[in-house]
Amino acid sequence: MNKLLVSLVSVALVLSACAAPVAQSTVAPVLSPTPEPTSTQGLPTLTSTAEPSPTPTLTPVPVSPEEVVAYEMKGAFDFFWEQANTDPDSPGYGLIRDRYPGSEGIASIASLGFGLTAYIIGVEKGYISYEQAFERVRGAR
Repeated sequence: MNKLLVSLVSVALVLSACAAPVAQSTVAPVLSPTPEPTSTQGLPTLTSTAEPSPTPTLTPVPVSPEEVVAYEMKGAFDFFWEQANTDPDSPGYGLIRDRYPGSEGIASIASLGFGLTAYIIGVEKGYISYEQAFERVRGAR
């Protein structure tokens, strides 16, 4: 039994060694400098009076943690406000989708509870008016 196990392990090691990637050399290749042209005879000379336009560079704008939190808070509110069922003829009026993208018909009590909280925060932050939140919570009549 031990000989069979040793044989199987040996075969597995040999096969895995065959499929192993080739090790990369740790020595950096030596790059030769670009050769300079020895003669410019017969080549046209390019003369330009216009200066090349400067290349625009992106400058990162520092963002404060408060700005990041405000951005995320507005995005979270927008999800709960936009994904709510606002069809007054629907029996599921006011239900909020669990996830987006996803099935429009999947909602839960948890997402509704988070949405109600988001409406209060939306009023406090000025994203929506008190009347808009009241009408959404009150439901269709």
